[in-house]
Amino acid sequence: LADAVFQETNIRARKDADLLGAIGDLGWYCIRFAQMVFGQALGKKPVSAQVVDFKLSKHGVPLDATCVVRFEGGCVLWFHCGFMTAFRQRFEICGTQKSVILDDLVLPTKGPVSFDIKSSALNNYAILTSNEIEKVECEDCPVHEILLWAKFAEIVKTMDATSADATKWTTSNEDTAKAANGFADVSMVNQQIADALMKSLDGNCVSVDI
Repeated sequence: LADAVFQETNIRARKDADLLGAIGDLGWYCIRFAQMVFGQALGKKPVSAQVVDFKLSKHGVPLDATCVVRFEGGCVLWFHCGFMTAFRQRFEICGTQKSVILDDLVLPTKGPVSFDIKSSALNNYAILTSNEIEKVECEDCPVHEILLWAKFAEIVKTMDATSADATKWTTSNEDTAKAANGFADVSMVNQQIADALMKSLDGNCVSVDI
């Protein structure tokens, strides 16, 4: 993607359009997914962020970045995002015994979607490995962007007019209000992590506390 035309015309490569470049575009999804796994599921907060390698566009915007985000409890997000390699969107959650692998993190494929649960083991002589893969088929449903706008519309329809001047959204439905404020809080943390990564990049790849 990152040819001369892309760098001149695409907002993701221009400092006067999108300062965060690949980190704020593709990287945002990786950070958000890690928040779901570490934060929402395990209650862990991010503690530091670091860019360990990067390449900038001619306008000074990251076209390619390899990043590490550390969470409480020793949980680590490592991700690579960029516009300079073949399109891929693989995400893997690694546990002590098994890993969960999906290859449609950002945009789904047409038709039913699925993910794999994989475990590997060495044979007695540690020469070959054996793999056990369980494919989990997910219920066919609209793509995530449609679900996003449907949830947004649901929240807006029940929004209390006084929320515009409040620090928290209030709605006529308690569950919807909780969901709306939860989304807002996660988005703010996502932005804090992305900002910390940009600070790391500007600081020649130093680790930045969050």
